[in-house]
Parts: sequence; structure tokens; C-alpha cells
Amino acid sequence: MMQQFPGVVIHHNAVSYIHLLGGTIYTVDPIVYILVRKTNRKRLVELFCGACNRENLPEQK
Repeated sequence: MMQQFPGVVIHHNAVSYIHLLGGTIYTVDPIVYILVRKTNRKRLVELFCGACNRENLPEQK
């Protein structure tokens, strides 16, 4: 993309920061989106907390 602007020079630290920021947003955004939605939040709570509660339940025969 920078080939469109041949006279522009970006410092290598700035490019590293932009890539780090982009990668973080790319990774975190779907997780935040899932956690914000109430229907999926209930499923996640059941998934993670249900595993803890299953250990305390008596065995079913």
C-alpha cells in the first residue's frame, strides 16, 4: 500500500506498533463481541461454570 506514496518513509517502530495494534484488535474484537451479546454470555457461563458445578453434583446411576 505504501507503494502508492514512494516519497513517504515510516519509521520501523511505527510499523511494528501498527501491526501489533491491528493484531490485538483482530484477536480481541470477536471475543468482546461474543461476551457482549446476552444470549452467548449465558451459554459461556453455562459452559465454564457448568463444568465446576458438575464436579459437585452426585453421580447419577
